[in-house]
Amino acid sequence: MTDHGADLLIRAAAVHTLVSNQPPQRSLAVRGDRIAALSPDPNGLDACAI
Repeated sequence: MTDHGADLLIRAAAVHTLVSNQPPQRSLAVRGDRIAALSPDPNGLDACAI
């Protein structure tokens, strides 16, 4: 992600990506109408918060 940050940052117990063999992610960043980043750490995308 660039330094513009995210429009929405979600921290959750589990975000299931439906990608084979990928464990559930714990945080999700959205910019506009797209998922911009995922992280297995619930605080892993804190830098995206604006």
